[in-house]
Amino acid sequence: MEYKLEECTLNITDGTHSTVIDNENGKNYLLSCKNIKNGNVEISKNDRKIDDVTLKKLRKRTNLEKGDVLITTVGTLGEMAIIKENNINYDFQRSVGILKPNPKIVIPEYLYYAMKNNLNNILNVARGTSQQCIFLSELKNVTINIMDKNIQKKIVKILSNIDKKIELNNQINNNLSEIEKCYFQKLFKTNSNYQIIKLDELCNISAGGDAPKEKSNIKSEKYNIPIISNSIDNDGIYGYTDKSKINTKSITISARGTIGFKVLRNYAYYPIVRLISLVPKTDRVSAEYIFYILDEISINSTGTTQQQLTVPMVKDLKVKIFNKELIDIFTMFSINLNNKIENNKIEIKNLEQLRDTLLPKLMNGEMDLDKIEI
Repeated sequence: MEYKLEECTLNITDGTHSTVIDNENGKNYLLSCKNIKNGNVEISKNDRKIDDVTLKKLRKRTNLEKGDVLITTVGTLGEMAIIKENNINYDFQRSVGILKPNPKIVIPEYLYYAMKNNLNNILNVARGTSQQCIFLSELKNVTINIMDKNIQKKIVKILSNIDKKIELNNQINNNLSEIEKCYFQKLFKTNSNYQIIKLDELCNISAGGDAPKEKSNIKSEKYNIPIISNSIDNDGIYGYTDKSKINTKSITISARGTIGFKVLRNYAYYPIVRLISLVPKTDRVSAEYIFYILDEISINSTGTTQQQLTVPMVKDLKVKIFNKELIDIFTMFSINLNNKIENNKIEIKNLEQLRDTLLPKLMNGEMDLDKIEI
């Protein structure tokens, strides 16, 4: 049966429209659309902090609870998540819409998946010239198909089991990355036997350029080199090309916007603007080592209207270089862990493809739910 979103929810609102005073000693967070990623609310130590009094004031508007469905309505549109915790130490700015499911009509997880299945229709109501926005008045009128509660439960079980496997793999990867970082610190932090060397002596350093003329938005046999910018760890977000500029293991650093964000790249890619690539040119160091040793230094930027990092500035950076034997020990350890991380990423992509294939078929009643086991 078709329901408007306002008909199957108790309330649809968004985060605060008011100015909020931060408190660096606060134990709560004021989040925005950038914190809604991959079906989760992601909080970092750099997010805005607020105190208990401010949170209580914001909560009067949103009344956030476990099971509320979130959708980004300004900036990056259509990212969604469900609030999974009981003790919620955050609230939102106006860039996040908040839908409180009516439990008599719809299971929260089902509402989440039904909205994902109808994402194109949700995005079609976005309006604005300088910046696209999804207005609540338009969002309320978007329709979704809501089935019998028993069918909802079966669909949610199938899809949520896949998402749980994805979340577990992501958590494993986060743990492996933390182990790698701790091992690096164990080997080098208290070691005083090192040299200080300019990065230019260790790496070939180059800036990204214009996007190639021949490209495709879909990865194919011909167009299989991802086009990347601003060091976003998402291969192919800018499309694919049939040529590459970097063909070996390297590090990329974001040069504009968020300065200094690093990604270790294992495959060929085509860097465009807002990106600086570093490729080791001596066997004294590895890409894995350079990636972590850069955490030991301050990467500053320049500019008045827009902060940016330049190739000459990166070339002048000075880093610690320890005994080669010690660096080789860390490199082998890092490669082993990174291979495990890469295998998990491949499994995550396969699971995401499975979920996205099943989603419309389940929502449209095209599959026998009793015959699916995941």
